[in-house]
Amino acid sequence: HWSEGLAWLTRVLAQPETAGPTLARALALNAAGFLAYCLNDNDAAQWRYEEALSIWRVQAPCADHATALRILGALLSYRSQVEAGRAPLEESLAMSRALGDDEGVAWTLFDIGELSLDRATTEAGRAEAISMLEESLALHRRLENQNGISVVLSTLASTALFDGSLSEAGARYAECLAIARRIGNWRTVSYALIGLGNLAAVRGELATAERLLAESLPLVEQLGMRSMVAYTLLNLGWIHTSNGELEKAEERIAAGRALSVEIDDPGRMSFANYYQGQLRYYQGKRESARSLLEESLSRAREIGAWWLPPLSLSLLGWMAHEAGDTTGALAMLRESLVLLRERHRKTECVMTLERWAGAAAGAGMY
Repeated sequence: HWSEGLAWLTRVLAQPETAGPTLARALALNAAGFLAYCLNDNDAAQWRYEEALSIWRVQAPCADHATALRILGALLSYRSQVEAGRAPLEESLAMSRALGDDEGVAWTLFDIGELSLDRATTEAGRAEAISMLEESLALHRRLENQNGISVVLSTLASTALFDGSLSEAGARYAECLAIARRIGNWRTVSYALIGLGNLAAVRGELATAERLLAESLPLVEQLGMRSMVAYTLLNLGWIHTSNGELEKAEERIAAGRALSVEIDDPGRMSFANYYQGQLRYYQGKRESARSLLEESLSRAREIGAWWLPPLSLSLLGWMAHEAGDTTGALAMLRESLVLLRERHRKTECVMTLERWAGAAAGAGMY
């Protein structure tokens, strides 16, 4: 009932008697900002936390002040304002440590670790980010914070999946899902189901992947997580494409694309272009596929969505090979491999290496 809670808080905050810069207003703004954040309404979340901080800053440091700093920093970072987000995150961590607030430290380490991992381009940077996540998990376990344990496990599971450590990913997702279901954290349940679906897809178990993603879809719809609804629809479309169910794929991808446009989510729109380009490729519509993949590549680079360019480049490179442009094919596939290796995306590396080997063999390089 996040939407109902946010609507109620919005009405309360609009009343004349709550208009002053009081601690009660700051607490209500924190709560409203968090609900908007959970609903992926980042604009609404950001201005509420910014107003809350204007009140907290004239008060003595406290855990609620540190929370507002932490979530604002995470919001700014996820919106590609990485440098702007770094300062409030670091201030939040320092404040939580000074207050002796181990739970606040655990959550801030999680946010910094997750964001650092997302942008790490070196082994050292990646190791430091994972160390922060492991420290966060250890703190949550010591505090017996089941919600925190499940949330951190979800990210560590995704990390293992992208590293190709499938057994570790499965174990972490399973623990995450069991805890989240037990405590009724349906947001984390949905993430775990989606993660397990992605894991099944990597293993080639497409029927299982479809079942898990289909199970997550009504959850994210009920929670009002529209960005995740779009993501799930697009991934279901990819599974249908992989199964040769092109009509079903068209329906799912079109719905995911329309929602991505409606909520003005540039990352999801880039994903939609990629998946629709992939679908057009399998439909034999090469020019349409190329146009969509190039648009996805351009948009992803513009917004700093690093995970998409290597995927678009990989398929564009293979299409260039099929068109007889060996030089262009090898250049794009090589660039894709460099980007994937930088981000330790081993699963996608294998696929792109196979394409590169095929293009190289066709050019007589073997």
